[in-house]
Amino acid sequence: MYKVIIFDFDGTILDSRAEVIRCTQEMLAEMGLPPRTEAEIKSYVGHSFRYLVEMSVGTVDSATIEKAVAVFRRFYMEGRPSALYSGTRELLNFIAESGRRSALYTNKPKGLTLKLLKDLDLTTNFCDVQAPEDGTKLKPDVTFTHELLERLAITPQEAIMVGDSEVDFEAAKNVGMSCILVRHGFAKKENLELLSSQCLAICDDIEGVTSALQQALQ
Repeated sequence: MYKVIIFDFDGTILDSRAEVIRCTQEMLAEMGLPPRTEAEIKSYVGHSFRYLVEMSVGTVDSATIEKAVAVFRRFYMEGRPSALYSGTRELLNFIAESGRRSALYTNKPKGLTLKLLKDLDLTTNFCDVQAPEDGTKLKPDVTFTHELLERLAITPQEAIMVGDSEVDFEAAKNVGMSCILVRHGFAKKENLELLSSQCLAICDDIEGVTSALQQALQ
């Protein structure tokens, strides 16, 4: 029996595409670097905050990366909060009413994650938030996933991971957890389709996720 639904954040329930692209381009402009295409930036999202910056800047020089991280963080913190995908609040309410819990599992830095949850009035919707504080552990690291499951006091078989990328799929697969993927996020749709046989469902939007969960939780 499933007891907890574990959500990815960006591209799954949070429509942050425009804000991430804006902050990346403004960071590159401030540092005198050439812009990236929208497709390039989207392909960098999901691994980690630092990975996004490193790939966008195009160097591994630590001093340059640290400066870029600080610039990106400033633009992001000063920007407008991203919006939830339509139907997200209703989905979270459905999960609570069914007697299950919702948790959040993201590679977005914990400080930014908690700020966004507060801005979006979502702090009480999640019983736990797993997000990196120092970047040493990131999804899909098995130990990072198990830390969350241990705090939730459940086995992998008692949870469903809902995400938008191959990283989310791997996080679930690596510990034997069921997975639902949604197409409206950052990953290429054709890449997700290759995983369809190994997922409970691949959905177009949050309404589709709700329908898939209604069936899985029967």
